[in-house]
Amino acid sequence: MTEFVTCYIEGKAYPRATCHQHHKNPRHAGGSDSPDNLVWLCANAHQLVHRAAQMIKAKKSGHANDLAMSAYPLPSIRQRFLEIVSAEVLSSEVAEDAGKGRAFIVVEVPIPKEDYVRLKLKVSDQRAGGKKVSISDYVARLVLAHLRKSG
Repeated sequence: MTEFVTCYIEGKAYPRATCHQHHKNPRHAGGSDSPDNLVWLCANAHQLVHRAAQMIKAKKSGHANDLAMSAYPLPSIRQRFLEIVSAEVLSSEVAEDAGKGRAFIVVEVPIPKEDYVRLKLKVSDQRAGGKKVSISDYVARLVLAHLRKSG
């Protein structure tokens, strides 16, 4: 049976498998995995939170506000969105000031569906330490190997 969770921002129920737990105060900034620091976000909201936070960090808060307005026209939903974005930005700034910034950055790469299907098949038989390798880990290894090889 499919388990559903409610997206903190949108207030809608989604299948748990399509959602992400988001740390209000990220782990790299000292946040814990305690329930009061975690909220469920649908994949779209989670992506938009990180995109808006990056815009603000890049001194493009106007763009972040435009994103918030277009994605969430209802004030109550937009307020929850901006609350999570603000917490993300603030905790990242505190972590940077304390020298605890992120060691890894997540990069999103759009891939045509037919290529994604081929990639998924290629990765399905890959193992590391006896465990199946995720598509993102496989792609990250390829990119890092290429970067190290090319200097």
